[in-house]
Amino acid sequence: MPKKNIASLMREHKTLILIIAVVLFLLELEIFALAAMKSGRQSRLQLEYDGKEKPDQPKVHWDKVGDNG
Repeated sequence: MPKKNIASLMREHKTLILIIAVVLFLLELEIFALAAMKSGRQSRLQLEYDGKEKPDQPKVHWDKVGDNG
């Protein structure tokens, strides 16, 4: 089996290389879209005071804002 250089291998398998490149690009695009959607979620800090606690020691609750799921 003679050795083939990279250029000739790429010419022979151009379609396969193109399909792999498109699949990898779409996978990267999906990862980016999911990260962008997830980073858009916000949180809200809610402080509660009751008569038993000192005002400088409130109960702290984190609530997600705009989370529908």
